[in-house]
Amino acid sequence: MPAYYADTVGHFREAPLETLELTLMRAYESDRYKDLITAQISSWRNQIQALKAAFSSADLASFNTDNWGIAIEFVVPRKMGRIDTVLLIGNAIVVLEFKSDSVDSGAADQVEDYCLDLLYFHSPSHQHVIYPVVVANTGTDSPTRRSQAFGELQLTTFVDTTRLGNWLLPVAAKHFSELQLPVKQWNAGDYRPVPTIVEAAIGMFAEMQVEDIAKAGCDPINLTATISTIRNIVTEAAKKTRKQYALLLGCLGRVRP
Repeated sequence: MPAYYADTVGHFREAPLETLELTLMRAYESDRYKDLITAQISSWRNQIQALKAAFSSADLASFNTDNWGIAIEFVVPRKMGRIDTVLLIGNAIVVLEFKSDSVDSGAADQVEDYCLDLLYFHSPSHQHVIYPVVVANTGTDSPTRRSQAFGELQLTTFVDTTRLGNWLLPVAAKHFSELQLPVKQWNAGDYRPVPTIVEAAIGMFAEMQVEDIAKAGCDPINLTATISTIRNIVTEAAKKTRKQYALLLGCLGRVRP
């Protein structure tokens, strides 16, 4: 799941805008996308310019941003999407989702889903602090979304495009001295997703006709016993405040003890 572009921030800053756009366009075409609309090119241009401005801002002058890693259009197969920009700053991973229009909770949901995918399924991102950020022309200070953090996943922040450098300042100050994984190694890391129940069901029934799906079911007795067992497992885990894992398997035909 390599990104369309992955390099150090230093090389990114040195590269002309036209070169970066061409690199993204070629990767876009090789990713089986036939039509490249003007809006996509314009979006990349605005994103690149915002990043270059942030890296060159006075806020980050005391840090060697050239050593940071940057990945643009990082492909997330399970979500059938691409992360706009990923920054590697020490042990921290900053996930940036750029929006040209007004932002809402949907944008936060999107970037959080991407971050959780990295946290749980992308090997080089395991046990790294991850910052989800929505970047847009908000024209305001950086509010933090009121949501629950998941382990290393930090709370989602909305950042105005012109204040991106300023927002990166405390992140850089906290993580710049930590060991940083080379961006090429991070970009080529293993991606091993586990499908959700809904995704697994879609894959299971995708090739079946409606009448076949209508016949797919479970014996009421077995289903009741299964639900009862799962409830007992959950209750026991809650009482003992520990994690429990249940592997639920479906078997064709009648199963005898």
